[in-house]
Amino acid sequence: MFDPITTVVAFFIILPAFFLVLTQSNYAVDYAIFVVAFNRLIRRIVDYNNGAFNNYSLISLTPAVVCGFLVLGFVVASNRKPIAERIVSTKVVRVYAIAVAFAFVIGILRNRLAAVHALGDYLAPIGLLGYGVLACQEPGVIDRWCRSIAVACVGVAVYGIWQFYTIPPWDGFWLVQAGMSGYMGEPEPMKMTLFSTMQERGPVAGFLVSGMFVLLFRQGQPIFKWPAIVCILVAILLTSVRTTVVQFAIAMMIFPLINQNVSIVRTALAAILLTVITSNVIEYIPGFNRVSDRLATLGDLENDGSIQGRIYLFYYAAMNSFGEPLGTGLGSMGLSSSRIAGGSTAIGDSSGYMSLLQTFGWIGFILICAMMWWIWRSTGEVIRQEDDNQNVMLLRAWFVSGVAAFMAGDWLFTASFFWIMAGYCLGLSDMYAISNDEVDDWDVGFHPTSLHPS
Repeated sequence: MFDPITTVVAFFIILPAFFLVLTQSNYAVDYAIFVVAFNRLIRRIVDYNNGAFNNYSLISLTPAVVCGFLVLGFVVASNRKPIAERIVSTKVVRVYAIAVAFAFVIGILRNRLAAVHALGDYLAPIGLLGYGVLACQEPGVIDRWCRSIAVACVGVAVYGIWQFYTIPPWDGFWLVQAGMSGYMGEPEPMKMTLFSTMQERGPVAGFLVSGMFVLLFRQGQPIFKWPAIVCILVAILLTSVRTTVVQFAIAMMIFPLINQNVSIVRTALAAILLTVITSNVIEYIPGFNRVSDRLATLGDLENDGSIQGRIYLFYYAAMNSFGEPLGTGLGSMGLSSSRIAGGSTAIGDSSGYMSLLQTFGWIGFILICAMMWWIWRSTGEVIRQEDDNQNVMLLRAWFVSGVAAFMAGDWLFTASFFWIMAGYCLGLSDMYAISNDEVDDWDVGFHPTSLHPS
């Protein structure tokens, strides 16, 4: 359904990203972070003011377009110089691009328009990872990107808490019109799970946990830090997404274990403080009884219907993958499948591993696993050179906890801050590898200042 107001709003959301990429500004990443965080809220307000729910709103596609611009900016910057084949970051990008291209072709053949609609989510990691590589020697840029994700997460958390207790009319309107009423509760104060500025509780929980990682595992913002952490933690709990809570707990536990020069005592004190706040304050906050009841089921997994259902779907998807060795392609799962392809293209599954296997097939699955192995190995290379790099230590904790969280949900293929940190680490690893080989000019690969900050 064509709507001129929606089209104009979408155009003006995309326009700044186009000019930032055109001028080779790394502020394009900051802008992309905020578009990812708030585009759905803008879409709901526009739909509410129009008095009609637009199932195919162009505003929902703005993150895909903005991240697509990032991919183009990265490709242009990286093609200015010959790229050495031995550079790991080059291999990672190419392997991932091959896997996505193959899945896209399968998706076009099987799922038609749904594959095109889903492509943006799978292209986003290339642009974000590439910009991380290009800025690996610019700590000021990385610091600014971390501040942007922290500020965006606080904004999402504050709005989400306000949403939970008041239910803005545009959010209630969307909940009913989109058919999400019931699944995420009723559009009444404290009777709905928090979905804040995003399309669903799972994506917003995943986005918020990235801000938690940045605030907890990096130094800086001493005044802003702890109030922001508490605010984000409250919002995460109100989403009732248990996977995110488990991922966060795992990251807190393994952070001092896999990183040298990290104080176990300080990390333990932070964990204890957050646990005390959660267990003692939560019961006095209105509406948290539903959250407590849902989290309590983690201690009784045998009788947890949600967990048992996921185990069944995991088994079913694993068996189904043998009949689809090439995968079902992009657009076979999630929103693209349900809204465009009618949900008939594949059996959905909440496990990230099985979603990966079904979408990419066995060949793509192996390629993605190889890519992730290269990313993990690069963190070890950087740690050997500079064992106190807080960005790399953050990524290592995120990586290990994310491997566990991927059992329950697909957080990987989206515009995640994880990819920026992965690109940063890959870039540093390449730089040290070239330096150790006594190559004088590291221009044989990506130039770290190809994108200027203005």
